[in-house]
Amino acid sequence: MKNTAIFLALLLVVTTIRAEVLELPAEVQFSGQPVELSFKVRNEAFQALPVQVDVQVVSFKVLRKPDLVQPGEVQEIRLQLQPRNDLLGSTYQSTITVKMGAQETRKEVKFVFGEAPKQAPKKNALPPATPKAPTAFAVLPLAFNEFMMNLGLALLAAILLISFIARLTKRFMQNRG
Repeated sequence: MKNTAIFLALLLVVTTIRAEVLELPAEVQFSGQPVELSFKVRNEAFQALPVQVDVQVVSFKVLRKPDLVQPGEVQEIRLQLQPRNDLLGSTYQSTITVKMGAQETRKEVKFVFGEAPKQAPKKNALPPATPKAPTAFAVLPLAFNEFMMNLGLALLAAILLISFIARLTKRFMQNRG
């Protein structure tokens, strides 16, 4: 029984899964465009292990990732990280999680969200058109339409006021008589 316990303990120590994340940058700069992030993983176990990746704070697309990493092998993982416009001008500490088999390795990465670079004007490009001041031909029709609308509303108000006064005087005359 004692030998079995020692054998199981030794087996656990020997078959411990070890995975390393290599060449992961400490900081990623975003400037309005998707950023490609690549790093390497090493499998130090005695068996081939599947790989999974997760990134916090930003959405990402896996460009290249092996399904299995063979024992002692180093493989590259490439991700395309999407910038977030709601985080412009801020810095976030993110966690990249790499899971190989049953072992999870977490690495901290600083994400710096900057402004998108302004594009230089193209040569032979026309300058942007500046809006011209409205001419009399453009303003007068609008003013005339507004004037006609106000005149119509004033006439309607006058007609309603006259009919109200006429009904009011008619009621007073009926009550007196």
